[in-house]
Amino acid sequence: MKDMKPGTRAQKAKADKNKTGGGRAKAATRGASSKSRVRPSKEPRNWRAFFWPLRFLVMLAFLGVLVFGVNWSKGLHKIQTMVNRPVSSISMKGEFSHLTKDYLQQVVVKQMNGDFVDLDLRSMRAALEAEPWVQTANVRRIWPDRLEISIQEQKPIARWGREGFINAQGRLIDVENNSTLAGLPVFYGPRSKSNEIAQTYLATAEILSASGFGLMGIQVDETLSWRIYLTDNVEIIIGQYDVLEKLNNFLLVYQNNLEEKKDQLARVDMRYDHGMAVSWKPKPDVPQLQASR
Repeated sequence: MKDMKPGTRAQKAKADKNKTGGGRAKAATRGASSKSRVRPSKEPRNWRAFFWPLRFLVMLAFLGVLVFGVNWSKGLHKIQTMVNRPVSSISMKGEFSHLTKDYLQQVVVKQMNGDFVDLDLRSMRAALEAEPWVQTANVRRIWPDRLEISIQEQKPIARWGREGFINAQGRLIDVENNSTLAGLPVFYGPRSKSNEIAQTYLATAEILSASGFGLMGIQVDETLSWRIYLTDNVEIIIGQYDVLEKLNNFLLVYQNNLEEKKDQLARVDMRYDHGMAVSWKPKPDVPQLQASR
């Protein structure tokens, strides 16, 4: 065995020490790395234990809804029974000259095809407004079982021939008999001219208001020629155009020249461009008195 030098031995021992220490350090490092990567395993959950309370709550909620639905159905049926009862009374409001409450109630009863809630108020209103003497109708429910009906009756301003009248809006309304309106002016003419005649009447009445004349009627013939009939049996022949202008011209001449002879005036023809023709009533026969002997 060869002898080693002291220096050599010391160097070798130091090298072995470094080698041993480095190995331990590397081992420690590998151990720490392995330890950091390893995670503790989780225990598997018991899903049945988790879902069982949830399932119980769902079943409980379903039963609650079912019970509530049955009770709600019974309550709803009870409410419907309380609300949907037969109509006990009909209140009719309005001022009537040509209609009666009994007649209007008969019209309403024909439209009552159900109980209080089931009634079709629109069809009831339409049936009332289809009556010629009804201008507007309003129908409403009054809790718990009454009907309140408000009627606005037509307001005629003139007769239309023998079967009809003109209302305040200028509409022609057909009726079977207008003899109850004998005190109103009477119009004759094409139906297509009814509104124009009504508007002319309103303007004519205003023009005549300060003249002492009243308006008795208006006639428009098949040639669309106008005639105006005044009180005291005075007839004004206007022609086909300028009705109001010619009427104003007549009144101007009347006030200046004819007013003193009003009782004798029979007809005035205004169809001339620059004048008029006047016809007089025949003079009454004066009875001759015979002297007694």
